[in-house]
Amino acid sequence: MRIPEELIKKFYKIPFNEVSFGYTTISIYSLVKIREIIENRWLIIGEEDLCGDSICVDIADSSFPVYLVPLEDLEPECISSSFDNYLEILKMLQKLSERRQNPVELENNPLPENDKNIFLISIEEQNPDCEIQFWESIFEE
Repeated sequence: MRIPEELIKKFYKIPFNEVSFGYTTISIYSLVKIREIIENRWLIIGEEDLCGDSICVDIADSSFPVYLVPLEDLEPECISSSFDNYLEILKMLQKLSERRQNPVELENNPLPENDKNIFLISIEEQNPDCEIQFWESIFEE
């Protein structure tokens, strides 16, 4: 299976290659690096650094949902119902991470609880069939 052309076009619109918040960094691979497709379904597009889990797009689904695929071979966890939603989530997280990109910055500029709640509620509303735990874990120390 090949990478769908529609998805390739979306990658050219990504304005960043990682988002850091406090203790967590979510990386997005460049198109050059994401040529591996697993089981004709999973396209590895990045990783999160807390556990080293892969972030994958289900290219067998036309909305390109995004999953966290744990290293321990556990069940993949939907973190966004579409690739477009995933990019919007990362853009929101990037905005929240201003002056909070590492633990020292976060300690000096804590995220207001209301901002965190708005972020998480927005994710839940836009991605009702996906798990919110991954996004909640970003705010844990």
